[in-house]
Amino acid sequence: MEARVASWGEAKEIAEREVERRLQGKIVDEWVDTVKLEPRWAGDIWVVRLKVIVRHGALSKKGYLASMKIDPYTGEVSEFQAKPAR
Repeated sequence: MEARVASWGEAKEIAEREVERRLQGKIVDEWVDTVKLEPRWAGDIWVVRLKVIVRHGALSKKGYLASMKIDPYTGEVSEFQAKPAR
């Protein structure tokens, strides 16, 4: 079985799209905290953590710490969390 998400760059792009979709805004700035492929007994999984600033509308911006797990074979996102940054 060939991996659909073969590199950390692809995992980061999927994570960015998921943040924009779930937080209903556009990322205006970001910092990569972690992108790693963790081995699991049932198959590997990408773990992605981003620090992002998301624009909501024309004037509102808010910072978030976003984390999620991405299945490398399907590209499916699970365990998504976004917490307001301090």
